This record gives sequence, structure tokens and C-alpha cells, in this order.
Amino acid sequence: MSQQKERERYEGRFCLETEEWLVLTGASGVSAGKSRGETLWLASIDLAAWRAPGEEMCEQRRCLSAQVDDGGLKAMQKTLEADHIYRVTVRRSKEGGAALLLAGEVLPGADPALEALLARRLTPVYYDHPALGRLTLERTVNWFEGAAQWMGRTVDVYFDQGGQEEMADSARTLCTLLDHQGEWNRRVLEKASQELLELKNDAWLGDGEDPLTEEAFHRRMRLESIEGRPEGVFTFWFDDGDLFWGHAIVVSGTLDQGPQDAEIMG
Repeated sequence: MSQQKERERYEGRFCLETEEWLVLTGASGVSAGKSRGETLWLASIDLAAWRAPGEEMCEQRRCLSAQVDDGGLKAMQKTLEADHIYRVTVRRSKEGGAALLLAGEVLPGADPALEALLARRLTPVYYDHPALGRLTLERTVNWFEGAAQWMGRTVDVYFDQGGQEEMADSARTLCTLLDHQGEWNRRVLEKASQELLELKNDAWLGDGEDPLTEEAFHRRMRLESIEGRPEGVFTFWFDDGDLFWGHAIVVSGTLDQGPQDAEIMG
């Protein structure tokens, strides 16, 4: 399919009428992807708030997008930054959803309500816990992140932002792991080698590399972070020490059932 036809097919989902909006971009910049068989990027950026002509500011999430070639993607990434206010020309979706088509140039914008909201959004948000200490909201991924000691090393710990009870339950998961870290460290490493050691020795040995023992496999793994979730669900993320050529090793499970799965990712 030609690039012109790709654009026509995508832009056909939007109304022909254009409007000039004031928008506040979200915490992440422009992202892009391609569907199978297409040559153009579908580039988009989330909007945290906007003001349409004749309307009050609205904080409901929207997505501003355009189909672009490689040069257009670079230009869009340079022009539209996270946590900025812009004046943009858009076309609304025919279906009335959250999608907007970028249909003109992007200019700096100014609006008192959007500026006040941006200032609030840029103010650090903390979650203070008696055992975990202070965790900071990472807005790009919407989780609270802190640090803890694990087997003599400092690692990241985090849980998703949510309701107070949900976050307290996630924190309890982390505390249980930390309070019994010797036992959990052994169980998590054992699960990793049970699931992945044979794979390493069968298919991922480098030139001249001898098959690894379980102990050697464990020594190469380096814990980077632990995620806690409600109801005792957890995920351990390891640097693979080049066991799988840079892929992360991820072990997940629950406090009740122990480690249930180990895989390589990335």
C-alpha cells in the first residue's frame, strides 16, 4: 500500500472540520509503532488536559496522533514534548472517541487553567511508609518507587499507584519479602534455574563457553528491582549478567504459592 493510501485510510476516521485546541501533554513524549505491512509510523502523544473552542478545560485523557514517515516522526518528537502546553490544529474522531488527528502546525500555548494544572502535576508526589521509607511517584509509568536493601545490595522497589488500601496491600507484599529475604532469595533463584538453566546450556552458550552449573547460573544474575502487588503478587527483575545476551530475567509468583514462573524478557 502506498504512503498516500495509508494516510487516506487513517485520516478517513476523522471529521474533515478542523479546530484549534489548547492542550497539555502528558508525562510521556511521542511514541510510535507500525502495523504489519505499513510503511508509515502511527505517532501519538497522550494529552493530560485540553481546552476546545468554547469549552471549559477538561482533564479527561485524549490521544493526539498522526501518520508520518521517518522524518515526520523525528520532527513530531522534537516539536511535541511531555508536560508542555501547545496550541494545535486537530480533527475529531468520527466515532466520538478519545482519538484526535494532528492536522496542522504545533505552536506554544498559554492558558491559566492549564498552567495551574501543569504546576500541580509537576509537584512531586510521595508515599511514606514506616518500613519502606519514602517512595516517589514516577509519573511516566504511574508507580511509586523507592529503594531497599536486599542481601547486602540496594535495589529498587515499587508498586502501582491506586487506592489507599490497594497500595497498602502492595506495600505489605514488599515488606513480607524483605523481612524474609534469605528464604525468598533462595526460592526465586531456584525457580529461575529450574526454568532457564537448561535453556541456557542448550541454546544460549557463547563461543567457547562451557555449560553452567546451577551455582554459576545464580552468580551471574543480579537483582535490580522488586514489584509488589495486592494479594501477595510479586515480580523480581534481574540483570542477566549476559546469560541471555542482555535479556532481563523475570521471576513472578505469590506469597502463598511461591515463585510460579521464570522467563526472559526484553
